[in-house]
Amino acid sequence: MSLEYDQVLDKIRTNVRFRAFPEEYLKGFKVVGEMEIENGSDIFMYRELEGINVVVDGRKTFFNDPYLAKYYYYSSLIGLSSVMIPNKESVRRVIKVLETDLRNYRDLIDQYLSVLDDKARKNAVNELIKSDPNFRMVIYGES
Repeated sequence: MSLEYDQVLDKIRTNVRFRAFPEEYLKGFKVVGEMEIENGSDIFMYRELEGINVVVDGRKTFFNDPYLAKYYYYSSLIGLSSVMIPNKESVRRVIKVLETDLRNYRDLIDQYLSVLDDKARKNAVNELIKSDPNFRMVIYGES
């Protein structure tokens, strides 16, 4: 790839500083339990009438609470095998703050990538995802 491509990736890796999920988002909240998380490479979620399914490599996990589903989804995207969870209202607040951060990270990354053509941009995104699971959460997270 070009020098410009390498410089863009370096700027993104240097200037996009992730808050640790979920640890930094749980500060000030009482932890009430722990949840085991499925890991895999094909991860998505979808809504049904009764609730939300998070699917990891074909294995479904059902949630009545959409915020707990997102908490699980994001944890799976970054490869965690278990996470501490706060109470229901705190999970909602954590997810709202996380999703605001994800939008901000995505906007910053998009600014850096805007100087690249479409093919180079796609390659850069794939390279970022492979280099740090937090980029995977930013790219595939809800907006």
